[in-house]
Amino acid sequence: MSSARDRTKLRIAEAARAEFLEQGFDGAVIESIAARAGVSRATFYIHFESKTDVLVEVWHTLIESGVVKIIEGFDAMGPYPQRPALYAWLDEAVAYWESTVDINELSERALALDPLVTKSWIARNQQAVDGMRNYLSRFSDAELPVARLRIGMLLLQLDRMCFVLNRGALPYPRSVLIEALTDQWWALLKGV
Repeated sequence: MSSARDRTKLRIAEAARAEFLEQGFDGAVIESIAARAGVSRATFYIHFESKTDVLVEVWHTLIESGVVKIIEGFDAMGPYPQRPALYAWLDEAVAYWESTVDINELSERALALDPLVTKSWIARNQQAVDGMRNYLSRFSDAELPVARLRIGMLLLQLDRMCFVLNRGALPYPRSVLIEALTDQWWALLKGV
């Protein structure tokens, strides 16, 4: 059971999400977030240090569990996934990003405005890489840094392409995106 403190923190995060979506990350102010959550500015600061801090909480509470499931799905395929399983996994991952379009839009604006958001976003990418244990188990300690960077780059590319898809700017059908992503992931996994 969650405590009153946890419920207040979640209420502030939900209010921040709504405020960010309406006003943009740069236009949102802490007083409005607090008012929307039904708390004082002081209560906001008991739970969060800044707008960036609350945005990170929004990511954590509202999308991270879905990302964890996606990464667990990749890891469940083992160190050498088969291409059809990889295609299905990427299709599921893109579907998840499509379902979180509002958070992705918010993240894009915040990434452009606040270096601390970018730092947190990259840290989350690295946490996702850490969750790909079966893939990483294929490499020696000497090979591991490059392997981590390569898979991290593919995760960033997946995020970027989903953003373009969600914006309606991808000049190809979704199925072509999934196929192209599968080609790139497959090449990495096969060592090409």
